[in-house]
Amino acid sequence: MKLKHTMGILITYDLVEKHEVIKTAMIQMGYSKVLKWQTTLIYLPNTALYHESSTPQQAIADLKTACAKVGLYEGPGLERAFAVTFDNINDYTWEAIPGKPFGS
Repeated sequence: MKLKHTMGILITYDLVEKHEVIKTAMIQMGYSKVLKWQTTLIYLPNTALYHESSTPQQAIADLKTACAKVGLYEGPGLERAFAVTFDNINDYTWEAIPGKPFGS
Protein backbone atom coordinates (compact mmCIF):
# COMPACT_ATOMS: atom_id res chain seq x y z
CA MET A 1 0.00 0.00 0.00
CA LYS A 2 1.41 3.37 -0.98
CA LEU A 3 0.98 5.99 1.75
CA LYS A 4 0.90 9.74 1.18
CA HIS A 5 2.21 12.54 3.39
CA THR A 6 -1.30 13.76 4.19
CA MET A 7 -3.80 11.88 6.29
CA GLY A 8 -7.47 11.34 5.82
CA ILE A 9 -8.89 9.72 8.96
CA LEU A 10 -7.42 8.48 12.20
CA ILE A 11 -9.71 6.25 14.27
CA THR A 12 -9.06 4.76 17.70
CA TYR A 13 -11.35 2.47 19.65
CA ASP A 14 -11.70 0.18 22.69
CA LEU A 15 -13.27 -3.27 22.49
CA VAL A 16 -13.85 -5.86 25.20
CA GLU A 17 -12.78 -8.72 22.90
CA LYS A 18 -12.08 -9.82 19.31
CA HIS A 19 -9.46 -7.12 18.70
CA GLU A 20 -7.63 -8.94 15.90
CA VAL A 21 -10.84 -9.94 14.10
CA ILE A 22 -12.04 -6.32 14.07
CA LYS A 23 -8.65 -4.95 13.04
CA THR A 24 -8.48 -7.44 10.17
CA ALA A 25 -12.00 -6.49 9.02
CA MET A 26 -11.12 -2.79 9.11
CA ILE A 27 -7.92 -3.39 7.14
CA GLN A 28 -10.00 -5.23 4.52
CA MET A 29 -12.10 -2.02 4.28
CA GLY A 30 -9.01 0.03 3.41
CA TYR A 31 -7.66 1.03 6.83
CA SER A 32 -3.96 0.75 7.66
CA LYS A 33 -1.83 0.12 10.77
CA VAL A 34 0.88 2.44 9.43
CA LEU A 35 1.03 5.98 8.13
CA LYS A 36 3.91 7.88 6.58
CA TRP A 37 5.08 11.40 7.24
CA GLN A 38 8.02 12.58 5.12
CA THR A 39 10.46 9.65 5.50
CA THR A 40 9.08 8.38 8.81
CA LEU A 41 6.77 5.39 9.07
CA ILE A 42 4.51 5.67 12.11
CA TYR A 43 3.30 2.31 13.39
CA LEU A 44 -0.02 3.06 15.06
CA PRO A 45 -1.02 1.62 18.45
CA ASN A 46 -3.05 -1.61 18.49
CA THR A 47 -6.50 -0.04 18.35
CA ALA A 48 -5.75 2.90 16.08
CA LEU A 49 -6.06 2.83 12.30
CA TYR A 50 -5.63 5.26 9.43
CA HIS A 51 -7.69 5.64 6.25
CA GLU A 52 -6.48 7.82 3.41
CA SER A 53 -9.85 9.04 2.12
CA SER A 54 -12.79 8.62 4.46
CA THR A 55 -14.76 10.74 6.93
CA PRO A 56 -15.04 10.43 10.71
CA GLN A 57 -18.69 9.44 10.29
CA GLN A 58 -17.82 6.71 7.79
CA ALA A 59 -14.97 5.44 9.98
CA ILE A 60 -17.34 5.01 12.94
CA ALA A 61 -19.94 3.37 10.67
CA ASP A 62 -17.27 0.97 9.32
CA LEU A 63 -16.22 0.09 12.88
CA LYS A 64 -19.84 -0.56 13.91
CA THR A 65 -20.34 -2.75 10.83
CA ALA A 66 -17.20 -4.78 11.54
CA CYS A 67 -18.22 -5.21 15.17
CA ALA A 68 -21.83 -6.17 14.38
CA LYS A 69 -20.63 -8.96 12.07
CA VAL A 70 -19.03 -10.69 15.08
CA GLY A 71 -21.70 -9.81 17.63
CA LEU A 72 -20.09 -6.78 19.28
CA TYR A 73 -22.40 -3.84 19.76
CA GLU A 74 -22.06 -0.32 21.12
CA GLY A 75 -21.85 -0.46 24.90
CA PRO A 76 -21.30 -4.12 25.85
CA GLY A 77 -18.60 -4.91 23.25
CA LEU A 78 -17.63 -1.68 21.51
CA GLU A 79 -16.84 0.50 24.52
CA ARG A 80 -15.75 3.72 22.81
CA ALA A 81 -14.35 5.13 19.59
CA PHE A 82 -13.01 8.42 18.28
CA ALA A 83 -12.38 9.39 14.65
CA VAL A 84 -10.86 12.63 13.40
CA THR A 85 -10.01 14.16 10.02
CA PHE A 86 -6.50 15.36 9.22
CA ASP A 87 -6.43 17.28 5.96
CA ASN A 88 -2.68 17.81 6.12
CA ILE A 89 -0.43 16.45 8.85
CA ASN A 90 1.75 19.59 8.54
CA ASP A 91 -1.16 21.74 9.78
CA TYR A 92 -1.18 20.05 13.20
CA THR A 93 1.08 19.94 16.20
CA TRP A 94 1.75 16.32 16.96
CA GLU A 95 4.30 14.04 18.53
CA ALA A 96 4.85 10.32 18.08
CA ILE A 97 6.90 7.37 19.16
CA PRO A 98 6.91 5.76 15.70
CA GLY A 99 7.62 2.28 17.05
CA LYS A 100 9.20 -0.67 15.31
CA PRO A 101 7.71 -2.53 12.38
CA PHE A 102 5.02 -4.97 13.44
CA GLY A 103 6.35 -8.45 14.08
CA SER A 104 9.91 -7.31 14.82
